[in-house]
Amino acid sequence: IHWPSPGNIIVTLGHEGGEAWMERITVSSLDTIEKSETLPLRAKKAGPSDVFDDVAALLDNKELCLWVEGWSAPLRYSNSRTATAVAIDPLRRYVAVGEAGGVVRIWWGALDGGPVEHLVPARWQWHSGPVRALAHSGPLLLSAGDEGVLCIRNQEDETTNFIPRFSS
Repeated sequence: IHWPSPGNIIVTLGHEGGEAWMERITVSSLDTIEKSETLPLRAKKAGPSDVFDDVAALLDNKELCLWVEGWSAPLRYSNSRTATAVAIDPLRRYVAVGEAGGVVRIWWGALDGGPVEHLVPARWQWHSGPVRALAHSGPLLLSAGDEGVLCIRNQEDETTNFIPRFSS
């Protein structure tokens, strides 16, 4: 469930590893809540999703399925391994995707809507296993995996700090 703006809730329906899709719920007031529309994002082997403002992302096995309000159809970006986490940059510069092998791919310019084949993602790896979570705080991209370490990567100067010893 994502609540990107006061009048909209976006829910991912279906089940992880199976078919899934995203729907918009319109919230006029707490007494007036109704299903509005099905977004054009579908996955056959669904993973996590993220929504920010008018951007929605849904992982489908090794693919990032991305849609921006106003686009006629979603775009799909292929990753090397199964995608396990996703986070949309609040400054709309990129979409980050965590993979099963510990890699984080940074899809710079993915929200520009240009040809998919022209984008080559940046690659960063610290985690030894699947990236389980991605989140943003300003220019910082936070990632976590099974090893119990929180990685805090500054996307502007590419420095990384670590907070170790979380129980895994």
